[in-house]
Amino acid sequence: MSPPKPLMYAELLSNIRQISVIVALEEPCDLTTRVELSADGWRFILRHSEEASSLSLPGQVSPGFQLQRPVFGAKELTWRLPLAGEPTCTSMDTMQSNCAPWSAKYLGKETEFVCRGCGSEIVKKGSIGTWRDLPSENWAEMMDFWHCHKPEVPDGHVEQSAANRGYGANTKFTPTPGIGFVDLTSFLLADTDCQNTQTESSPEEPSQHQSILCKACHSFIGYIDHQATGSRLYKWRLRSNKTSQLLLKNTSPGSSTSPSLATIIGAQLAASMQSQGLSRFVLLPARWMPTSQESAQQAHKLSRSSNGLFHAILTSASTFSTVSMNVDDLNSMVGDTAYSGQSRGSWRSTYLTLWILTPSLRFSRNTTQTNLASGSPTSLRETEPESGTLAMKVFWKTLTVEAAEKLVGSNGVEEILLPNEAICGIEACLQSSSSFLPPSARKFQNWDVGLLERYEE
Repeated sequence: MSPPKPLMYAELLSNIRQISVIVALEEPCDLTTRVELSADGWRFILRHSEEASSLSLPGQVSPGFQLQRPVFGAKELTWRLPLAGEPTCTSMDTMQSNCAPWSAKYLGKETEFVCRGCGSEIVKKGSIGTWRDLPSENWAEMMDFWHCHKPEVPDGHVEQSAANRGYGANTKFTPTPGIGFVDLTSFLLADTDCQNTQTESSPEEPSQHQSILCKACHSFIGYIDHQATGSRLYKWRLRSNKTSQLLLKNTSPGSSTSPSLATIIGAQLAASMQSQGLSRFVLLPARWMPTSQESAQQAHKLSRSSNGLFHAILTSASTFSTVSMNVDDLNSMVGDTAYSGQSRGSWRSTYLTLWILTPSLRFSRNTTQTNLASGSPTSLRETEPESGTLAMKVFWKTLTVEAAEKLVGSNGVEEILLPNEAICGIEACLQSSSSFLPPSARKFQNWDVGLLERYEE
């Protein structure tokens, strides 16, 4: 039987122009343990217990750099490798930019979207002639600061309000047939441009909360935006059959048609960091409401269903509403995470707090391992892009309802409302990404550590 495979992880530290490499071994280092760099400086090679493991680095190491010998008897090894060359404007811009999948410039008349769950046509090809990017959420409040020369107001006339001039806080973008609006996480479309959908109202407030479901598989794909008078469809619930050009580079072909939940939410987090100057967030279910002092004292109970999963049983109607979701949909959204049991189950309302440690970094992990005796390569995980994967490093933890209430409105914390299934998906992504990290790097005090993949053009 072959020995256990080592875990290898590399992270590009662009601010100090170094690459951090960490190797975790199941068996301590011995006299056979050796490390070396490839001739071109792009690969880190470990030889241990008659096995050779190769790691593609997220950057090129300076040629001729001599690696420190592994410490005998150690099970976790670290190196700091200097980057080759000088920093370029292109590499710095890529790390600092914030792009989201499916921006308007990549969409055209030939674009069509289908339900990611069953493939039913949601936005028909040719129904949207023009796609337009929406500005950030606080664009209206900032317009007064952006005006260098305001129009003069004649004597005796009252200056028009910002709303009357078209950029007040209550100004809104209303979709019209044939024109689609795009923001970081969703599409805003006229109701007539959406096919094979149906609405489902909240029993408590049927006129205010209307979900949009796929008519074929009843998957949740968006909601009726009453303020904008249109249908808002979430990007991670759709799949594109055709776009104007390839949307994602250095990724699998399916990524351009089905961008991951992590890349979409990651873009929203990065945008909030840039606009608000904050790095702490709390993710709340979209229909979450603070509890009253009385109801806050009433704890909600957790009941285990027949498939072994938990769902919330509320003791007060004003606390929060439980959200049902399709387990199969979450399966496809999260990826390799397996969920068993009934096809549609009740899931607890999830509250997460995130602390973005590094908003933009490149990392790489194990790709292949070769048996020195046979020379045959064995795939460990999917192949990494040559330049590594762009991601953000996140400290995170789950919250109780009471803890979430305390964070809402706190200084230095921004709340983000998301569908409960999206928060569950982000939690699953963060949990699964911790397997990329060595054991010593998976916790920081009482925080869990994870990675969220970022989108890049």
